[in-house]
Amino acid sequence: MGFLKKAVATIGTTAATMSVYAGQAFAGAGLDGINQQNVYNNHNNNPIYDKGVKVIEIVGGVGGIAFTLAVMIITLFIIFGSISPQKRATYWIALISCVAGAFVFFGAFGFADGIMTIATSKGK
Repeated sequence: MGFLKKAVATIGTTAATMSVYAGQAFAGAGLDGINQQNVYNNHNNNPIYDKGVKVIEIVGGVGGIAFTLAVMIITLFIIFGSISPQKRATYWIALISCVAGAFVFFGAFGFADGIMTIATSKGK
């Protein structure tokens, strides 16, 4: 029962966060003049492309910073903490996982233009 409550709370929080940020991302974008022809254009004056890049950069930056702080904190625990041999593997796995998470989020931040180019390209 505890897992179900946590899952429902997590899903509810995620949905609320997405609804807030999705509304902010497209607020004032002038969506009334957008059709399929000008969504898949060369990104000049494309509000979906511009707002999407901004959202990806915000999420990538915040996530990257959070994982970087986690790396610093876990590293301090490894260096200065008296870790028992049973817990040592857990801390190293957490450290490697946080480094990978920071890499993914900073990668998304760096490749925001490329991600939105793929997302707004029509394809064949």
